[in-house]
Amino acid sequence: MARSCLAHINEDKEMITLEHVLPENPEDNWPQFSPDEVGIYFRRIGNMVLHSHKVNSDLKSVGFDKKRLRYKDCPYELTAQVGRAKKWTKELIAQRQINMAADAVKAWPI
Repeated sequence: MARSCLAHINEDKEMITLEHVLPENPEDNWPQFSPDEVGIYFRRIGNMVLHSHKVNSDLKSVGFDKKRLRYKDCPYELTAQVGRAKKWTKELIAQRQINMAADAVKAWPI
């Protein structure tokens, strides 16, 4: 990780929240995911980013093209990484989850 996300964390839920990239209710904005795939992938850690409460509220179920524009300049590196992705797929969610698990073991060795 290039920048430490932990240096910026604020526990105030009005300041920062957990945002689902692929939303639970994607409406018609996420045609690349079937309803069954949404149920499988939306709660995965690889599909989550930290962002300000306002951005999270503003984005709701908009498509990835709009979400990525708001993510790419986020001060949280893991969120900014998602903003640099060209598209959001189930394969990318799964790979991101694997990468995050590997980073977690490095950051918090047992």
